[in-house]
Amino acid sequence: MLARQIVKKYGAIPTWAQTRLDQAGPEQLETWADAILEAETLEALLSEAPRH
Repeated sequence: MLARQIVKKYGAIPTWAQTRLDQAGPEQLETWADAILEAETLEALLSEAPRH
């Protein structure tokens, strides 16, 4: 589901981003699913920095 949201918001998923998604656990995916509502770029969404 997150991958579909990413494609709709940011366009095609680059290889580096797909790798991050593939390696993420359920908790990280849930965090990103919430963060996509506010993240302006794919880089910001999948950054290592914690979101507050």
